[in-house]
Parts: sequence; C-alpha cells; structure tokens
Amino acid sequence: MSAREKFTSISLAGLLVAGFVVAGCGGDSSSETSTSTSAGTGVAAAKQQLQRLYAGTFTNAPESGPKPKSDQNIWLVSCGQALISCSAPIASAEEAAKSLGWKTRVVDGKFDPSQYAAGIRQALAAGADGIITFAIDCPLVKQPLAEAEKAGVPTVSMESINCPDGGYSNVVDYVEGDFATWETQWGASKATYLAAKTDGNAKVIDFYDDETQASALIDVGFRKELKKCSGCEIVDRVGFTATDLGPKLQQKTEQALLKNPDANAVQVPFDAAMLSGIGAAIRSSGRGKDLLIIGGEGYAPAVDLIRAGVEQDAGSASPGGWEGYAAVDAMNRLLNGQEPVPTGMGLQIFDATHNIPKSGGWEPAADYRAQYAKAWGTTP
Repeated sequence: MSAREKFTSISLAGLLVAGFVVAGCGGDSSSETSTSTSAGTGVAAAKQQLQRLYAGTFTNAPESGPKPKSDQNIWLVSCGQALISCSAPIASAEEAAKSLGWKTRVVDGKFDPSQYAAGIRQALAAGADGIITFAIDCPLVKQPLAEAEKAGVPTVSMESINCPDGGYSNVVDYVEGDFATWETQWGASKATYLAAKTDGNAKVIDFYDDETQASALIDVGFRKELKKCSGCEIVDRVGFTATDLGPKLQQKTEQALLKNPDANAVQVPFDAAMLSGIGAAIRSSGRGKDLLIIGGEGYAPAVDLIRAGVEQDAGSASPGGWEGYAAVDAMNRLLNGQEPVPTGMGLQIFDATHNIPKSGGWEPAADYRAQYAKAWGTTP
C-alpha cells in the first residue's frame, strides 16, 4: 500500500464530536479531549479541524452598496502577469470593473518593486480615478501611495500587507480578519491537512517564499501549526523567490527529494510554484504517489494535477476571483465616500473528494458575481 493510499484510508468516523476544536492540529487543553496516540498529541483535533476546513468559513458577498459612478478610469497593478497567482485576481478585478462600465488598464509589475511604484505613478499621471493592486505590500510602494492619497485617488489592494501608519485606502478583508491574519491561518490550514491525513506522522519538505512580508506569513502559519502535532516534523525547508520559478526551482526540488528519501509530505505555498518547477520535479522523481502534497489557491491547472492524482493531492483555496470583485466593491464604496464592508471571503480545503468540480478550478459555493451584481444594481 502506498503512503497516499494509507493516509486516505484512515477512518474519519467519530470526528464530529461535541465541542470540536477550531484552533487546528493542537488546541487549548481546556477545550480538547485527550487525543494522545502513538504518533503524538493533537491528531484528533487536527481531524476535527479538517472537517471544518472542508466545510469552509465563507459566508456571502455584501447584499447592498452604493450606485456605481459612471465613466471611472481604474488602473490595476499586478505583481507579475507571467504567473497565474498574480494574473487571475487582476483579471477578475478587471472583469468586475468593466461590468460597471469603468475603463481599465493593467500594469505588469514583473516582480520588480520599481515597476510597482512606476505603475502607480503612471496611473496618477494619467488621471486615474482609482488604483487597485495585487500582492504588492505597502512598504514597497509607500511613497507613491502617499502621492495617491494627496491627489485624492483611492487605492485598494488584494493580498497585501498595509503600512501601520497608513498607505492603501483599503486592503480587502476576510472572515478570519485582515489579510495578515488570514494569510497566517491559510498556511496553518495546510499543516492541519498534513497532520490529519498522515495520522500525525507528517515528515514534510516545506517550500517557502519570504520575498515579501505577505508570502512569509504563509510559512509562519504553517510551521507554527505543525508544531502542535508532536509526531510531525519538517525534514527540509526549501526557500525560493519569483526569479527561481522554472528550471531553478525544479532543480531545488529534485535535490530536496533526493536528500530526503524518508519524507512523506510536501507543502507548496502557491499554485505558481507547483506549476513552475515543483510539480515537474515530483513527476520526474516517480515519488508522486508516495507523497502527500498540498499546494495553493486552486486555479484550474493545479486542480487538474489533483484529478490526475500524481503531483498534488490538495490545496487551501484562495478566492482570487472573489478578491477581484471585492476590490472593485471596495473601490466603488470609496469613490462614493463610504467605507468598505466585510467581503465574506474565508478558508476552505479541497482535495480529490472534496470541493472541486469535474473540470476547471476551485470555486466557492456562494455565487459572489451575482451577489455583487445585485449589490451594484447591475443585475439584468
């Protein structure tokens, strides 16, 4: 029996007991039944938490909002259009903006902070009414954001860390809280999955990207949560940056797999990394069926890997499509002199038997497009 078959054959019966813990693999002893096993403590709690993550924490998009202003000129600055993890949310925001009759222009940041700053300044020089960014932390563009504020141009971002003393007018939020909180819990959800599915015996090769504060939080959450599982451990940590994506990352992955023959699990922070080197290395190694592999957001190419059953087993959903609409909703409210409202976005784990459609990528249960259209008054 392969490691994957062993893990997926573990019974989940009896997990939905009263008072189940929502803190992940571990938990406060006052709220957790004694769950010690030969693999260590916290295993039952991880399995309970996994059931919650399968159900997801998403609610609904806002039910009402101000009438959109007409003829707005909105610029969208992407962290890097070459990667689906950056381009997909930007495309969704563009789709949402155009549904309001707004003009849009996309700037490719090309993973270069100087390009991020230049894009914001180009937007201001062109008379933009609003600027939306994706995965561009405020400290990288603090001065251009200050210039936008001085010019009275609202700025909204998705999946970015704001500056403590102000920067972006708004960064879209989640059921779990602000982006930093959600990002940390997103990483933690992956640890929960590996701990639960290995019965508390995960030996993990942990891939991480700490090029930005936001991406570093994924690994912070993952490692902190995995420590609650006393029978689990990280056997290797493999760092990379955006410039490594492709052959260099594939080589790093091959080396890690050779160096760690006893590893039984892999954590990949986001889809772009899986699709740009890590997946190819796992495939060529022949170890895909013996490793439990959790990836990222759930875009169609990555979910196809889960359906194939070789290079990836699961992911923790990142609602890129919903984020784009939420950013436009926040922009609409700011342009109308109102404060943005909670988005309804949350967390959800998906794998071969949970939360993925027969084709395409992961989608939330809520029809956020229709809900926003109703809120904006654009429903046909």
